[in-house]
Amino acid sequence: SAKKHLERILFTIGSLICLAAMLFSETRTALLGLFLSLVLIGFKYRHLFFKQLKKYLIPIIMGILLLVAIIANVNHDRYSLSSIALRSLNSRFEIWNGAIELIKENPWRGHGGETFYIYFPEVATKNFFKLEENINLGADRVHNELLEVFFSHGVFAVIIYLMLLGWVLKIFLTSQHKTTALLSLIILINTFQNQLSFPDT
Repeated sequence: SAKKHLERILFTIGSLICLAAMLFSETRTALLGLFLSLVLIGFKYRHLFFKQLKKYLIPIIMGILLLVAIIANVNHDRYSLSSIALRSLNSRFEIWNGAIELIKENPWRGHGGETFYIYFPEVATKNFFKLEENINLGADRVHNELLEVFFSHGVFAVIIYLMLLGWVLKIFLTSQHKTTALLSLIILINTFQNQLSFPDT
């Protein structure tokens, strides 16, 4: 119907605007989340892909062309594999290594919520300060939700966290209700990008 056709057009335009916003904001974790969402959607609806390909061929081609045009105009240094572009990731590796060392000290009960900034100086390395250019002399977050839960609340909280995540994944893969699938996908993507960013706490 005309209404559904209009909805598809608006959805396509809205999706492309969101994609452009993510690229120009240079938020790399959001782009990784987008990539994972495409993988999950492709896996869930793989049996419909070729049947519906012809139907959505024009929007797909338009999206690819717009994506190419946007990529040609973004800050390539931000998305390169240079040491400058990877500085924040390498800094996170240092934080994660420190978090793992602290977790080993109290793996069962954890150290308590909002306490990472207290313990991190014990495990901070010279390489961390070098990567942070001596500007950030500490870290108040683990920058990884799973490790944050483990550090703060211990192994049993991690088990619950992973069980809930598995439950949401099952809902996404098995639900035939579009709204339910979309909401569960949002939770999965948000959780994924939180493994490189701040947790939802």
